[in-house]
Amino acid sequence: MQSVDPAEAILGRATGVLFFAGFGSLWLCTGLSAMHRLNILSGVAAGAILAILVIPAMHLLQDAPQTRVDNARQIEMKRVFGRVNTIQWIAIVAAIVLLNMFQQTDFIVPAIATIVGLHLFPLARLFRYPAHYVTGTVLVVWSAAVALVLRPQDIASVGAVGTAVILLTSAAYTLIAATRAASMRRPSPVKYRADFSHRGFTRGRQPSCGGSRVLCGVGEPARPGFPRRGNGKGAFQFLAEVNPWAETKS
Repeated sequence: MQSVDPAEAILGRATGVLFFAGFGSLWLCTGLSAMHRLNILSGVAAGAILAILVIPAMHLLQDAPQTRVDNARQIEMKRVFGRVNTIQWIAIVAAIVLLNMFQQTDFIVPAIATIVGLHLFPLARLFRYPAHYVTGTVLVVWSAAVALVLRPQDIASVGAVGTAVILLTSAAYTLIAATRAASMRRPSPVKYRADFSHRGFTRGRQPSCGGSRVLCGVGEPARPGFPRRGNGKGAFQFLAEVNPWAETKS
């Protein structure tokens, strides 16, 4: 299995948060409306949940690094993504039309949720994000349970709210994954500890011999192994090094 470019992972996860949060909030409002519980308070709560998920995702998209994915890969991803979503919407429209024709409108919500769950399977492979498999499976199982267990009058309301919970939970998990991936890319601060005693820095003291702990005297060489009594030029050579205008005598 090919490794995922970290920049591609951040962009893909943050974009997934936007889709999950947006459609999850829409499902939540649909379910509350079917329950006759959609009012100002519940609407504000749904908007707050949406903002909590969307705002961090937008910041991740703005701060995301440049992806190293080649143009061919990007073109292929856009093509497959567009094809999968086109098939999804065609299937949703067909399901609504057929269920209305056969007067089975109570099953529209689980039918749409099933289609949404199924379309996540190819996207999981496309974006190399296994969590989409889990979300898709849970949506399909939830839709089947709602259609088989609940009374027909409760299918639309309970099914929509449950679908909203699944999508919003997936959005929160995906946001955590994207934030973790972004934090791993930030360089950690360099910890620098000044240690002058082993590097020849004396900070005002006598110079050390080649970085050792043995201090050398004036006129003596700064490298161990040389004669300890100087290099033959003595203090005059040292003064010449300190004062370029001083006259040196050999």
